[in-house]
Amino acid sequence: MRTIAILVVLCFLQCFSAFLHGATGGEEGMPPFDTRSPQQLLQVIQDHERKWEERRDCATALADHPKYDNRAILPLLKSADAEVRMLGAIALRGGAEAAVPELLRVLQKDPNGSVQFFAALSLGKIGDRRAVPVLIRFADAGDTHYRAREGVVSALAEISDPRAIDVLVRIVKTEIYRTNNKVGPWREALNGLCKLGNAKAVETLGEAATKCPDQFVRGNASSLLRKLENPDGLEQLALLALENKNLSVRYHAIQGVGNFHSDRAVAILSMAYRQEPSRNTLLSMGKTGHDDTIPILLGVMLDNETKREFRYYAASALTLVGQSAVPSLLREWAKVKGDSRIFKDRDARVLLTTMSGIADSRLLPVWKEVFNMTAPTARKSRWGMHRLPQWEFLLGRFDAGMVKIGKDALPYIEELHQQEQHDLLCKQLADLIERINYKINHKKNSKAKE
Repeated sequence: MRTIAILVVLCFLQCFSAFLHGATGGEEGMPPFDTRSPQQLLQVIQDHERKWEERRDCATALADHPKYDNRAILPLLKSADAEVRMLGAIALRGGAEAAVPELLRVLQKDPNGSVQFFAALSLGKIGDRRAVPVLIRFADAGDTHYRAREGVVSALAEISDPRAIDVLVRIVKTEIYRTNNKVGPWREALNGLCKLGNAKAVETLGEAATKCPDQFVRGNASSLLRKLENPDGLEQLALLALENKNLSVRYHAIQGVGNFHSDRAVAILSMAYRQEPSRNTLLSMGKTGHDDTIPILLGVMLDNETKREFRYYAASALTLVGQSAVPSLLREWAKVKGDSRIFKDRDARVLLTTMSGIADSRLLPVWKEVFNMTAPTARKSRWGMHRLPQWEFLLGRFDAGMVKIGKDALPYIEELHQQEQHDLLCKQLADLIERINYKINHKKNSKAKE
């Protein structure tokens, strides 16, 4: 058995050594990609005995090399080997604007569609808008190689120039209804429309998400609605959020509206919630971060007739609004804190849950009040307060307020630690005691040094 174990270990070491050998270039003395010189990378790119993946990685490393030089790469584009020309097109993406004329020449003149594909991708990575007219012509041409056309549409999506809107819309409307939707440039065109995000782009995305018979396409189009950020498309997005009959389209459109910090976005989400109450709408309101959402979310959170899950989602949304909500939360807290049965009161519980997710020093007195409460229900809930993110925020502070609250809370935590039987909670309480003591001692030592 011992011999077998030794053999297994030796085999593992040999395999691991081979892996490291391959990762650093495969040749003895050859450094890894990020330390090779441009000459070494060019040597690997033109070595036909190497694997394609390794040569491609070298081309990418060459594009990002600090000693990048266009002149050393240009001869690769004239090679008789199509693979070398592809790798040259990949490497040229590091040439910024200076490489654009050469890449455009390759795109228009090279007979190999795959070389054109990589040239187009490099143009997209560089992002120079001078290439847009040529890319539009190639995307519209009927005789363009399918691989090259895919790269061209991807480049247009990457550059995101408004001049490309018409051709991207045409591609989506013609490509998504084809039989085999797993291939083709329609996905890149949808991504380009999402980046442009104007009214026409949003309308096309909504149409693709609703009318296309292929579920795969509909899913791709609808998921892009939540990524829209151009205010020009907000009204069209509102139509999808409020009037579209497709549940998935409405769901993602509402999330998209949540990306806009504006009065209009709040009004749209408010109408959507009145039409169809949902957690998605509440969380999207919070995502806007707009102050106008605070009274709406507070109203939902404190309404005893509202479903419990919606009340807590409204609380989560208020934590997304953040510090702007603190004054309103403190006013509501003042109304309920005098009740001796406070922790049996839903409003108090949901308020504490909300405040626990907001890191704001104005909430420090609230946590002090909670720790000082003597009602049996308050005693039962003190451990719950220690687990809250707000308490972790308090522990991260070095000011006098934090030290005072830590001292006030420490007796309660130590008592809970002595009574607690659950191993995990007992350990967490012990850790909390240790951290509070550390903060208090740190404060003392700082004062002593001063």
